[in-house]
This record gives sequence, C-alpha cells and structure tokens, in this order.
Amino acid sequence: MDGEDELRVKACTMRLFEDVASHEAPQRTFHIFGVNRGGTTAVAGVLSGLGIPLGTETGTNLEDRGFRLKRGLGAIVETVARRNEAFDVWGWKHPHSNGYIEDLLPHLRNVRFIVTTRDLGANALGMFVRGDENAVMSLRASMKQTRRNLNFVLKHQRPTLIVSYEKLLLRTEQTAVEIARFCGVEMTGDHMRKINEFVQPGRYKTD
Repeated sequence: MDGEDELRVKACTMRLFEDVASHEAPQRTFHIFGVNRGGTTAVAGVLSGLGIPLGTETGTNLEDRGFRLKRGLGAIVETVARRNEAFDVWGWKHPHSNGYIEDLLPHLRNVRFIVTTRDLGANALGMFVRGDENAVMSLRASMKQTRRNLNFVLKHQRPTLIVSYEKLLLRTEQTAVEIARFCGVEMTGDHMRKINEFVQPGRYKTD
C-alpha cells in the first residue's frame, strides 16, 4: 500500500474542490451546514475549539442568530459585512441555509464549506423522536436535504470538506485534525482538549 492509499484508508473526512490559493489565503470564511438533527453542532464545536469565531449571538447549539432567514437577506448581508470587518477568519453554522446561501455567496470572502452528513436512519430517527415529522416524512426529509446539499456543492465547486457525524464521534481526534487542516489551523493540545470535552454524546443537543 503506497502513501496515498494509506491516507485514504485512514481518512475520516473527504475534501472536494480544494484550492491551494483558497487554503493559504489570509482571509477565509467557513460555513457549516448539513441536515436537521445531523450533527452540525458537533462540527461547529470543533471549529470553536480551534479558536475560529462563530458569531456573537450563539446559544448552546452554536448557531449565530444573525444568520436566521426570518431576519431577511438584507440583515444577513449586514451581519456578513460586520464579521468581515472584525475578522480575517471566521465562520458560522446553519444546518439548512439553502433558503439564502446562494444569494449570499457574492458577499462572502473566500468561502469554504463544511458539510456534515449523518447516517440516514439515525438522522430520520432524530427528527421523528423530536416530533419534527412522522417516520416516513422524516426519512424523506433527510434524503431530500442531503441530496440538496450535494447538488449545491457540485454546482458551485467551492472548497468543501465532507464530515461524517458518526466518524467524528467514533474517531474524534483524527476527524478533528482533518478539520483543522482544512481550516488552516495547527492543532494544539489545548485545542484538542476543548474539542474532546465538547464532542461527547449528551454534552450538547444535536441540531
């Protein structure tokens, strides 16, 4: 097995459309999205543990209220402008940003996507248990959102990291290291400690 094959076997994430100029640029914007009840909070916890600002109005789910669509696209654009002014590197998490993300692309500096995926059965069950949908509708919603996310990524071909929620739980440190590399952040012991403390079942509520 050569080096490349070995890396593939050990990998916990998948990079798409990576670009050296984007990866090395001093200004980088990360958007974490996925599906409802799909683990985006855990992934956001990794970025937060790496020291990447994720907003000023976040609750326990690390979702910046400034990016809620009910505030209107204009308000979201203003939020982006404020973040760009305050930070060279920053990000935000929104499980299902499909309602506005395409319109927001022209306002984002060097956007890099982190797409969180989750096992279909577990994802649908999470929706069902919390009463979001009935069982059949939960399955359909999970599949629809996942397909829509993939179509979006393939359409725009921006640097993207696909992160499995299950991999993050089972192989937290390796997955976190790969996320850190995608974000251009050197992992430290303090970073890893914060990440391990956050990414523990029961320590937070999934999306």
